[in-house]
Amino acid sequence: MNWVLRTLLVISLAALPLYVYVGLRLAASISLLRPELKRPARRVTLLSIGWVYLLPLSVLVFHYFRSTDRLFLFADALTWADFVLYYPVWIALILVLELMGPFLLFDLLALLFRFLPSVRQAVRRGLAFGRIGLAVLMFVYVPVRAALDTAHVRDTEIEIPVPDLPPELEGIQITLVGDIQVDRYSGAAKVDQVRHIVERHAPALLLSSGDLVTSGTEFLQRAKQAICGLKGTTGTLAVMGDHDYWSAPEAVRDLHGECNWDFLQNGHRVFVHAGRTICVSGLTQIYSERMTPGELDEFLDTAPDADLKILLAHQPREGVATAAARHAYSLFLAGHTHGGQIVLHPFGIPLTPSMRETPFYTGVHTVGPTTVVVTNGVGLTLAPVRYHAPAEVTTMVLRKTR
Repeated sequence: MNWVLRTLLVISLAALPLYVYVGLRLAASISLLRPELKRPARRVTLLSIGWVYLLPLSVLVFHYFRSTDRLFLFADALTWADFVLYYPVWIALILVLELMGPFLLFDLLALLFRFLPSVRQAVRRGLAFGRIGLAVLMFVYVPVRAALDTAHVRDTEIEIPVPDLPPELEGIQITLVGDIQVDRYSGAAKVDQVRHIVERHAPALLLSSGDLVTSGTEFLQRAKQAICGLKGTTGTLAVMGDHDYWSAPEAVRDLHGECNWDFLQNGHRVFVHAGRTICVSGLTQIYSERMTPGELDEFLDTAPDADLKILLAHQPREGVATAAARHAYSLFLAGHTHGGQIVLHPFGIPLTPSMRETPFYTGVHTVGPTTVVVTNGVGLTLAPVRYHAPAEVTTMVLRKTR
């Protein structure tokens, strides 16, 4: 079975108790305030859970008949089933995960006041109002936030202080595009936003941290249309991403060449800007191919001397950042994480699975003399939505440390 379908089934199985808990607690709150709505509230809860599980059940049926390739999830374009079945699965999952923490806290408060008869009933009603109010708020907020974070590409501009930056490189702009992942979810409007941002900045260096496509070869032509014509005034360069490698690594490399992009697989490229040299080291750092620590040190040792050294890779591994610092790279640029793609905030604390892989899951970090920049990227993996991890193109403006 396809990994997307397997993951969907595992997530659905793990989430079932959460749906039941949140749904029944919400129904109980409605019943407490309006007893006549007890049965309808439970019925709506069960029907809602059933709706969310129509897709996992369909996957099992199609798998039983060995025809999962006929599922709408593998169509070349979005269909009505995506909006009726697939998007609701992920929106519902985000909703229930965001509500779990507060609902558990409310239950703890109810337990604490259980032994105070004088205020117990008032507290129960107050908590019931709280659950319902919070649920209504999240029912509106989550879909709207997910739609905005997914469809709108943020133009992120940040200033990066660089020690000993030559005056000629003061204010140089470097635009990092990551994880475009052209597929059935990346419409022309979203790709056009990326192109508009790059063209507006007209950066000296235009860099891609990989994952131009998501899977297969059917979207290569659209991927070519997405990047052809885009360029940096001094240099344009990309590296291999995980999905590029799993899809068609040679075709992806050739596609970049046809669009006049340099494509580095464990190599170095020196550019000259305003009479100063800039070395960009392109590292293949993906699940299927990566260097050992010793090999990485040897590779970085071979980098030509330059006034500015930049390490570009797909995955923002902590060990790579540390090695970049040891070898006096000013910047380590990466993507891969999608900024977490779905970032929950239980009790206001950011939480995403990407944190298990790297502490550099989004934004700007410092490791010794090296500034690590991880872009949220543009596209999607597994889930068809982003949440608190808006799509973005990142442009860095270099400044000399004062």
